[in-house]
Amino acid sequence: MHGMLEELLHLQEVVLETHCQNNSTVCETGRKGIPGPKGFTGITGSRGDLGDVGPQGQMGGQGDKGQPGTAGLIGETGIAGTPGINGARGTPGPKGDMGEIGATGTHGDMGPVGMKGEKGEKAARGSKGDTGIPGQNGTNGADGDLGSQGPKGQKGDPGHVGPPGVILDKDCTCKGNFVSTTTVPTTIGTTKSSITGTVDHVRILDPVHLQCLTTPSPGQTITWEKIGVPMSARYDVTTDTNILSIPEVYAYDTGRYRCTATSQTGNTIQATISLKVDGVTQYDCSFEVNTCNWKQSPTDDLDWTRNSGPTDSTSTGPDTDHTVGRGKEGYYMYLETSSYIVGHKADLVSPIVDHTKTYCASFWYNMNGIQIAHLSLIAKENTETTLWTRGGNQDANWHSVRVELPPRNSDYNLVFRATQGNGYHGDIAIDDLTVREGNC
Repeated sequence: MHGMLEELLHLQEVVLETHCQNNSTVCETGRKGIPGPKGFTGITGSRGDLGDVGPQGQMGGQGDKGQPGTAGLIGETGIAGTPGINGARGTPGPKGDMGEIGATGTHGDMGPVGMKGEKGEKAARGSKGDTGIPGQNGTNGADGDLGSQGPKGQKGDPGHVGPPGVILDKDCTCKGNFVSTTTVPTTIGTTKSSITGTVDHVRILDPVHLQCLTTPSPGQTITWEKIGVPMSARYDVTTDTNILSIPEVYAYDTGRYRCTATSQTGNTIQATISLKVDGVTQYDCSFEVNTCNWKQSPTDDLDWTRNSGPTDSTSTGPDTDHTVGRGKEGYYMYLETSSYIVGHKADLVSPIVDHTKTYCASFWYNMNGIQIAHLSLIAKENTETTLWTRGGNQDANWHSVRVELPPRNSDYNLVFRATQGNGYHGDIAIDDLTVREGNC
């Protein structure tokens, strides 16, 4: 049946193909025919027979076990030996030689300094010595060459705005806009006139006058201050309160100064003056911050000490430094002599100095005490040359020294050398060191 249906469908397809091929027109699609009946399910084929199982292989036989080896014979136990006879005691050896005597121990530390002795009676005043014969006047030295012009200073901060151009009150008035001026006195070879402005440049060690210009009025007072740091006792306002005088300026004096004028009724006006100190070198030091470029020598016996106020020992050393000169507000260098060995030295050494030039060394010293030894300024090359020295008690004041340094054979260092005396009343101090090119 299944084969007949397949044959019938094949014949229908052949008839349709022949009809379409012989017809010259396009065939139109006819109405869809009625679906034919579902064909019968084909007969299931019979299952094939199982194949034959192959024969199983034979198992191999077990191998032969090897024969064990024969055990060795145990050896016979040895016979224990008999104990040996104790040997005779040896004769004592000869007594050793006596050891060498041990080295002497180090010297013990020095005992504490004894209590200060009672003050002795004041000695009778000696008779006045004969008046010495006046020495001949020295010849005047040649004028030094005019120094090179210093660098132009930086523009200062703008000053305070001045009051209106009217009288502030009946007791305190302004002259113009209350101008602050700095007046520098005439120096040898050059003249510097009064300068109106915010900053004035002056050379180190020159004298300076800062002037506060106001219209005088009854009962008016003028006070001065250095802004941010203490005023120095070196500054003088006793002669004229409008003028602040500085006998010689150091690097410390660079800064801003304010003068305040107060009327009888309590009204105030102020002006600020800026001061710049030029010509400061690597050798200049006031010890206010550190020792600058001066160094402690590694080959001396003692070190210099940086200090403010009085030294630890009574009746010796300065009471204050020279730069500021007030209590403990300033610093200086000194040799502390409480734990002393006579003749020990302390060296403070400068940077290298050019041997081809002439310089002027300036400094202040204090040698206060009954057991003072020596303070010296030395030029140290391969050998040492003493340029200046002072010994003994020089009273409680600070003293100024200027030493001219002529050209030498080779570059050198300056050395401040303090020598220990024979007691603790021997403190030596220095302050405000400067070294300028040129003659003193």
